[in-house]
Amino acid sequence: MRGRYRATLVVILGTALNGVTCAFPADNSPEVYVTIETPALVLLDGDEMTIRARAWRVIGAPDTGNGDDQPLVNVDFHWTSSSSTVARVDNNGAGYATVLGVGPGLADITARVISFEKAGSSALPLRVSGFLEVDSMTPPTVKWGDKLTLWGVGIQYAFITSLDGSGLIPDSLSYVESNGFSHMEFWVPQPARTSQLFVLGPGVFFTTPDSVAVDTVDLYEPNTVSPTLLNLDNPGPYPTLPFVKFFNPALAFEELPRDTTQGYDWYRFTRSDTSRPLTLVVRPQGNLDSTGLFMVIADSIAFNGSFHDAPPTPPNWFVTSQGYYYCARGGFSPLIPPFDSMVVALKTLPRYVPGNNGIHILNFYGKRLNYMMIAADTIIPGGKMQQDRFEENDVCTMADATGKIIPVGPLSPFADTLTIDVPHDLDWYRFRVNAPLATDTTTIRIAGRPSGGAVGDRSDVDLYVLDTNFVFWGSANDVGSFDILKLRLPSGDYYLAVVDYSGEPTRYSLCISVRFGCIPPFAPAPPAAAPRPRGTPARAGGLRPDGHRFAVPAAQIPRGRSPFRRP
Repeated sequence: MRGRYRATLVVILGTALNGVTCAFPADNSPEVYVTIETPALVLLDGDEMTIRARAWRVIGAPDTGNGDDQPLVNVDFHWTSSSSTVARVDNNGAGYATVLGVGPGLADITARVISFEKAGSSALPLRVSGFLEVDSMTPPTVKWGDKLTLWGVGIQYAFITSLDGSGLIPDSLSYVESNGFSHMEFWVPQPARTSQLFVLGPGVFFTTPDSVAVDTVDLYEPNTVSPTLLNLDNPGPYPTLPFVKFFNPALAFEELPRDTTQGYDWYRFTRSDTSRPLTLVVRPQGNLDSTGLFMVIADSIAFNGSFHDAPPTPPNWFVTSQGYYYCARGGFSPLIPPFDSMVVALKTLPRYVPGNNGIHILNFYGKRLNYMMIAADTIIPGGKMQQDRFEENDVCTMADATGKIIPVGPLSPFADTLTIDVPHDLDWYRFRVNAPLATDTTTIRIAGRPSGGAVGDRSDVDLYVLDTNFVFWGSANDVGSFDILKLRLPSGDYYLAVVDYSGEPTRYSLCISVRFGCIPPFAPAPPAAAPRPRGTPARAGGLRPDGHRFAVPAAQIPRGRSPFRRP
């Protein structure tokens, strides 16, 4: 056998000419029937494969499925093809034959027992096919973000598939092949339109005769004033990857109507087990300008008829793509640039809101974009970064948990190697200062520890200190990951916020001491040149946004109009 066919056997049964009750002449032989064993029902044009015929004698009840039936040995078969322009068959003896694909089409390959005149024959319905052929597409109508299933031969070799010039996204994990036939699913992204499907494969391209109707709206619309509910208790799309609960790389921020400047996509993920990990990823697709894109991940969101906002009754928490972090203690904005993708990895869910429970993703957008969204029932690390012992600490109040508060004093410094495990993660640490003298100074030092050494280190880790009322005390935000911060902190509890300016997952060493200096553990030597200040002082005020909690940059807000006005 040549080609891509596997050794899985397909058994084709034949019946006696006069049915299962026929008798053989002269010697009143038992009924005989024929089966054909084949690796596939499809043969590529110009390819060949070996098939086998076997003769059986009916024992007991006249049923070809009877397990008591006995094979006949030392019998010969006569092989024929119903169409020599489609397939040719050559007898190899001992029940075997070689079939050659001559040209595309259908043909019956028949095997008949020579020594039993009235024995039945068996016919193998064989298709000779090109390397890549599409027989059908389902469903006939799709939306953006939907899946289109292609059925045919060699579907996995469809390098490019497109509707009206918009390339589909193959889901290789959905590929299924059986007996030479195959099917695979493809996501339909924006701006696909109703059209015939164009297919490009190795050395072949064609357009399907049938069209696919595309409803030019996202799969989950409408989800502006109420969220699309996605239940993570349900099985995910891939049995082989059970931790993946949701995955779609072809969601759409559609073209906004005329005179509308802002659109919204709102999702709520729910599940019954809140103790399990959860990773959420939202990321625009392609090298497109994402100006005007503003994303929020929160434990609760409310729509009051005009605006989206956090519920009026705290506590609650949320994170935005403009670098604003809010929890029950208050809001905080480190000096970082806005980012156009978000990753939140939680060991457990910090809080569920009765009647509004779940994790919400709210996207504000101003232009057409495609985006991907993932929900995984596990922690997806940022490259080689693993979570450190203080996780979960992405929400400030989670640093308050018993065993996570860090005591520091003149005789009890703190030192450890920690990680920013996912892009744009902010780590919260609560530390308790014991400063017996009014002149005591608390020193906080950090040093980057990239996995591959200092070469190629793109990290830029910064430090921010707030008290438990979220009053800002100071920051160290020079370029690079070698920072030192000295503050005269009275005895009491404080928060240390650690974030990478550019959103890089990275390792870092940290030490905190009172009165005396400290050295981060296993820290490499700092760069020869002194770090260059960014020239922007730490933001001491404005830690809480004016107006609505979901703060949008002022440059994007039309004067006199709320940024959350629905279209």
